[in-house]
Parts: sequence; C-alpha cells; structure tokens
Amino acid sequence: MERLLKEARLGPLRGWSTLSGGHANDLYRLQLDGPLPSVVLRSWRRAPDRAATELAVMRRASAVVPVPDVLAQDLDPGAPLALLEDVAGVTAEEALAQDPQAAQFIGERLGDAFARLSQIQFAAAGLIPDARLEPDPWPPASAAEQLLGFAHPRVWSEAVRASLGPALQRRWWTLIEQHAPLLSAVDDERSLVHADANPKNVMVRRDRSGWSVAAVLDWEFALSGPSLMDLGNLLRYEPRTGSAFASGVQRGWQDAGGPTPPDWLRVARTLDVYSLLDFVTRPGHPLHGPVVQLIRSAADQNTL
Repeated sequence: MERLLKEARLGPLRGWSTLSGGHANDLYRLQLDGPLPSVVLRSWRRAPDRAATELAVMRRASAVVPVPDVLAQDLDPGAPLALLEDVAGVTAEEALAQDPQAAQFIGERLGDAFARLSQIQFAAAGLIPDARLEPDPWPPASAAEQLLGFAHPRVWSEAVRASLGPALQRRWWTLIEQHAPLLSAVDDERSLVHADANPKNVMVRRDRSGWSVAAVLDWEFALSGPSLMDLGNLLRYEPRTGSAFASGVQRGWQDAGGPTPPDWLRVARTLDVYSLLDFVTRPGHPLHGPVVQLIRSAADQNTL
C-alpha cells in the first residue's frame, strides 16, 4: 500500500477506515496528509484474478459514464490492490433516503447512466474473462434457451426447494417458462452490462440543478449481453404498480436511448431472473430473504 501511495505521489498515510459496500471485496478509505485528503483502497478478496478485468472494464465504461479514476494499481495475482479516486457525494441509496421527494429525479439519473452502457458493444455476448475485454461467447442458443438452461438445475435444486417449498418452487418455474419467450427481443444483444445495477453502486451529488451521477462503482460482474439486464436489476424491488423512482428510471432509460423492444419492462424483469437465481440458492446471503419474498410476490401476482 505504501508503495502504491508513493507511485501515485500521494500521502503520507494518516489513517484509514473500512467502507461499507460489496459483499465480495474490501474497500477502505485512506486519510492522507497532502493536497489530496483521501483515496479509496480496493482489495479483491473473493476473486483476485478479476482485478485486472474490472479495472479494464472501468476504463472502457468511462467513455460513457463517470467512474472513479484509477490512481495506482498493483495486480499481484495473490493480493491485487488499486488506489481509486474518493468520489465526493453519497450513494444513490443514501440520497433516496435523505431526499425522498427527489426519487423520480434520482431515478432518471440512474436510468440515464445505465442506458448509456448500451453504446459500448462487443464482438459477442458472454462473460469477459480478462483485461483484453474479448468476451467468451455463450454456447449457440437463443436467449430463451439460455435462460431456461441456466435456470432449470437451479430452480429444481434442493437449496431452492428448501427456501421456497415445493408449491412455490413449481409456480416460479412455470412463470420462468412462460416469460422466457419474451427474450427473443434480445437474442442479438452484446452490450456492456454492469450486472449489479442498484442505488448502492452509484455515487451521486447535489448542486443547484439537483442530483447528478458522480460515479458508477463495482464493475466486478460486468459482462457482454442484453442492456435490459441492468434495468431489471434497478427495478427489482419496485412495485409492479409503479413508484416515483421506477417512473424516473424508465424515463431516464428511454431519454438516453436505452433499448425498448416490445414489452421491454417484462423483458427486463425476466432477465433479472439470472440474479435472483444466484441469491435464492445461497441461504446465507444478505439478499436471500428479500429475494424469497420477491418470488413469493411474483407468484401471487402471476408475473415476473
């Protein structure tokens, strides 16, 4: 860490504190003596091999959305570290709590930011394995077939049966089967997808004209695929009857030119099934309980 500070011509270190944020990696705020009072130290705890890829994705994404500047990096395979700009502002989640009357406006800003990622295109859809940013193509199949192939072994696992119970397990699978054909609208999509789009991962700041996006954070799950996956993430916990935040997200998405194929909101929620499957199969995850409740609500309303 001291070497990184010297490399970036920062410091000396005066103190540090742990930042809340991701469930997978660690973030620390370093207090410094000097013209730059603080920076963020990022440590890749769960997947050290993803560090170089995430930093490369951030640089690519910076062409269309604000991201923290990378001040220095050490990509040691065993313990990679990076010094990042300590972006001024608060998370969008905090802003929504502080200023609930601005929910629609904040939603517009987030919808705009994630829609802009659709401007970044790749040669194929798939996971991004390394810093060359050349996706490994998915096996040949339609988007509907890919979802069903991914979902089937997970929905019918013992972990999901224990979490949902047999009746809800069967009902959720039926809903996934019914909605999967909607994904024909995104068969050929190969855009940059953040894949963890939520208000915790966006820094915002307020000025005289209102709230604006200061930085989009945490790119570790980024992939190439349908942009509407990010919209599904953003709207995950919003009521189907609508909310000020959801209305703002949708407007910002449309105004920024995000894809809007037929039935685009249901397509977005169907794509979010990929994330829900991850959480519902992990009982110890902090989002497990909320996702189980979300699935139960979807079954009651007979729609994803």
